[in-house]
Amino acid sequence: YRPNRHYYYNMLSIPAGFHKHFFDVLQYMIKQGSIGFDYDAAKTINPTIQLSDYLLARGMQDPSKSYDYWMKDFLKSYGKAGKDVEKYFEYWRKEVWEKRIEKNVNRITEVGICFNYTRGIVWTLKDYYKESDFVTAGSYLKNALKIKELTSDQKKLIQKLIDFNEHGRLMFNAIAKKTGNDSIALLKFRQKHNI
Repeated sequence: YRPNRHYYYNMLSIPAGFHKHFFDVLQYMIKQGSIGFDYDAAKTINPTIQLSDYLLARGMQDPSKSYDYWMKDFLKSYGKAGKDVEKYFEYWRKEVWEKRIEKNVNRITEVGICFNYTRGIVWTLKDYYKESDFVTAGSYLKNALKIKELTSDQKKLIQKLIDFNEHGRLMFNAIAKKTGNDSIALLKFRQKHNI
């Protein structure tokens, strides 16, 4: 099985919530008799891709384990903050991917011309995202960072997600609002975080 969609959906550096979708595709392909996999991968600042890639890699290693099993395994790296981090990822999956994007993938790729999902989602971003998505999802991460029993590495992982979420909010504003001020805010954030 050699898909390209996973790669295409990785290109936009904002959360998408497609991690379970592609895990389910992997499970389906295994049930259909696939004996090998060849996934393209994008170099991206998107730490939510780390979850998707983790689920795919672990699902290939042991396809007998479920999405929930591997999700819990992934969240162990966040220690006591795992539940809040899970709420963050699941917000994007349930509220954005499943309710808004998944049923419109064909429309998005048609708008993007030549099956270009990334171009299509950028051109129609405000149809599928709201600034409040980043605020709501980000609140779970802020709660996670308040947990006292976290190690410094766990705090760094959470801060990386917080920064990525804020980058996504600024990118959404720059694309959806198309103002100079929003574009400058995104540029300054990228300069500050060496993106």
